[in-house]
Amino acid sequence: MQALYRLIRKAMPGCKLWFLDGKDESGKAVSNLNIGSGSHTIWQAFAVLLPVKTVGVMGDARTHDNVCALRAATSSDGMTADYYPFEHSFLARVATRIVNEVRGINRVVYDITSKPPGTIEWE
Repeated sequence: MQALYRLIRKAMPGCKLWFLDGKDESGKAVSNLNIGSGSHTIWQAFAVLLPVKTVGVMGDARTHDNVCALRAATSSDGMTADYYPFEHSFLARVATRIVNEVRGINRVVYDITSKPPGTIEWE
């Protein structure tokens, strides 16, 4: 997870990150992440290491590794939210870097579920 954290910080140096416990790298509780501008401001963003293994291919060998889900949501009130519309080329670069640089991950997915019916957080 630390490797994923460093990779995201490198790709987006000004962003604030926390994982499922809602704390930053110093252990301080954080909320209401705001990145971006206008109607497409990222209100919350995070990565989730899923308890699911997938089959992939790395080099000439098959792998059986983990899935990393990315979630970035826009909201004005927290009661409703939509996914942040990253450009596909950005998502492709991030997914490639995560798979190539974070050992144990062979698949990256981007959550585009609105709230409702979904929630922003994963549990």
